[in-house]
Amino acid sequence: MSLTGKWKIKSLATFDPEVGFKNLTVDEILAMPEGEDKEEFMKMVNVMVNITDAKLSMLAPIPADQLEEAKAAGVVVTDDGLGVMEEYDLKVENGAYYYKTSVTGEVMGEEIDPWQELKLDEEGGLSLNPMMTFERAQ
Repeated sequence: MSLTGKWKIKSLATFDPEVGFKNLTVDEILAMPEGEDKEEFMKMVNVMVNITDAKLSMLAPIPADQLEEAKAAGVVVTDDGLGVMEEYDLKVENGAYYYKTSVTGEVMGEEIDPWQELKLDEEGGLSLNPMMTFERAQ
C-alpha cells in the first residue's frame, strides 16, 4: 500500500490523571470548552504530513499576514500556504516506508538505526510518534 500523499491529524494524545493517556479526535478537540488546553491542542489540529517517494515533510499553516515574512526567513511554503516545519529523508524497501530520524548513538553497545518504519494502525492511522495519529487528507 502506498503511503504517498497528504495526511491530516486524526487524533492527539493527552494525559488524564484519572484514566492515563487517551486520544482526542479533532471533533473532540473542537468541542472542548475554551481555555488553555484547547488553545494548545488547536495549534496542532492543522498540522499535516506530506509523503513523497523521497521525503516526509511536517507541514503547518502559516497565517496570511505572516506568509511573506516566513518566506523571507527561508521557510519553504507549499502552494496551499503550508510551511515545512521539518523534513526527513524517506526510502521504500520491499513496499515498506522508512524515514530517517535524527536519533543517533548507541543502546547497550549497539548503534541505533536512525531509519524508522512507518506503519499503519488497525484503523489505517499513521503514527510518527505516540502523541499524534494522522489519516489521509481528502
